[in-house]
Amino acid sequence: YADPNTGEIYMVSNRKFNGLTQRFWSGNNTPFLDMYKAKLSFDNEIVDEKLVSEKANTNFHDGPLAFHPDGHKVFFTRNNFVKKRKGRYDDKGIQNLKLYYADIDKEGKWINIREVPFNNQAYSVGHPAFSKDGQTMYFSSDMPGGYGGSDIYEVAISEGIVDMAFGTPVNMGGAINTEGQEMFPWTDASSNLFFASDGHPGFGGLDNYVVLNVLDKKNATAMNLGEPINSNQDDFAFIMSNTQNTGYVSSNRMGGKGDDDMYSFKMLEPFKKILRIEGVVADNKSNAIVPGASVNLMDETGNLVASMVSDENGKYSFPVDRELNYKIITQKEKYFDNNETFSTKGISDDISQIKRDILLLKDPGLGIYALVTDKRSGQPLENVKLKIVDLTSGLVIIDGSTPITGDILKPLVDNKIGDCLNYQITAVKEGYLGKSVKLNYCIEKSGLINIHQKLDIALSKLEVGLNLAKAMDMRPIYFDLNKSTIRKDARVELDKIVKIMNDYPNMEVELGSHTDCRGSYLYNEKLSDSRAKSSAAYIRSKITNPERIYGKGYGESVLLNDCGCEGKLKSNCSEEEHELNRRTEFNIVKIGDEVMRVIDASTNTLGN
Repeated sequence: YADPNTGEIYMVSNRKFNGLTQRFWSGNNTPFLDMYKAKLSFDNEIVDEKLVSEKANTNFHDGPLAFHPDGHKVFFTRNNFVKKRKGRYDDKGIQNLKLYYADIDKEGKWINIREVPFNNQAYSVGHPAFSKDGQTMYFSSDMPGGYGGSDIYEVAISEGIVDMAFGTPVNMGGAINTEGQEMFPWTDASSNLFFASDGHPGFGGLDNYVVLNVLDKKNATAMNLGEPINSNQDDFAFIMSNTQNTGYVSSNRMGGKGDDDMYSFKMLEPFKKILRIEGVVADNKSNAIVPGASVNLMDETGNLVASMVSDENGKYSFPVDRELNYKIITQKEKYFDNNETFSTKGISDDISQIKRDILLLKDPGLGIYALVTDKRSGQPLENVKLKIVDLTSGLVIIDGSTPITGDILKPLVDNKIGDCLNYQITAVKEGYLGKSVKLNYCIEKSGLINIHQKLDIALSKLEVGLNLAKAMDMRPIYFDLNKSTIRKDARVELDKIVKIMNDYPNMEVELGSHTDCRGSYLYNEKLSDSRAKSSAAYIRSKITNPERIYGKGYGESVLLNDCGCEGKLKSNCSEEEHELNRRTEFNIVKIGDEVMRVIDASTNTLGN
């Protein structure tokens, strides 16, 4: 305990001292606990420790303690005793703790020691702490009616006519207390309540927790203080200095000098209100709760943060950090896995809860699953309008938009192994090049049919530099030998570009025609330029603002492989390798305000 008036540290220790008779506890053959006061060095080391008055320390366990904010009284815990003799036991032979208080005279001596009125031989009362205004005392007790073990209680306290007046102790509720042990309460100037518990989820043994603004009982939530305050051993008795930038914690973690040791710490940032995501796991169709589901909280890199099983009411709950992205993976036998993502970025500190129910889809043994991603980055795409139609029956299998995870799953309740699927799949998203593909697949085994593994349904973002022909998997634009006249089969492919450019009236495109190395350099350049302009003219005749497309012939100047053959250079490339260089590209050079500068050496561009 740090005295707010003198800055002295008061602590409890079983250290050995010389010059006085010292008794040992049979529980671990160490001295009984006594109360000490000490000073702090400039680097927060505890120095010059001394026993507090003999009247306060008895032959048995004494402490911990807390000074009332008025500075005139001190409250402390000690073994139940009568006239310094081990005395009153409960009916099980257990010697409980009692809470005492004393006045402090002008010389700093503790006088007039007496008990609080709610002490009881049948249970323990101890570990005092006070609110900032001194009108509420917090303490720990295993009195009947609690949640189990010892709980944290509060009691109103005031200066009476003759002595201190106490109200009726009130259990602080299930947000703080558990079936385990809750002990060592302490409050700071901001009404944050700190305590130790082995009943809340933690690192092991006793951990330190905080309830921010304990006066707001409606929103009270216990937050684990985390590492390094807590370890996998017992960590307890958390306190801070008046400035709240340094403090102390007790622990029996490895590396100490004895059993329970005191450790100092520095606060790097203030505590923030805990944020929790919680909800109910339920059946997607019936809304019946699903208990016993495995719910796993992952960070955005896929590392497991926490895991739990939905309780008998289907509930799950996780504390989460702010300004991070998370994923929840939920699994249950006879159900499809559910993957959901959420973000805590930008959530106000006033908000303490994210409500999200998880709906699980029954697994009939067969299903289709589609994941739509960005072609370049591979990241899932949200708000993709995905439609899957059974071409045999005409039934719409899926017609919806992808969530942030980019995927849609649909059980196939009317299909069986051996059935052949004939689906038309359309994926459309604003700002992306849409796709329409067909799936022909005969079901060979039970499980999910992953459409994205059988077909390329990744979408390409419409941006400067994108080659529409490649993104759309367009067929080659063919011309008759040595001619640039648009053939009927070429019109089918060019009409695909027409549609896109009419859908995006601010898009500008360079149509580039390329040849292989065979033929002279000048001939290839002239022929490719003629074909490019002929193709561009066809598209211009069918789009709004025709000047948005121009043709440019590159000849053999931009080969995609090492198949050059000009002059003395001979090529041993196959016909397939030469064919890679014979291509027509439709590169976006402008869309909206985004512009790509293109060096154009052609003598005839933009219809001139």
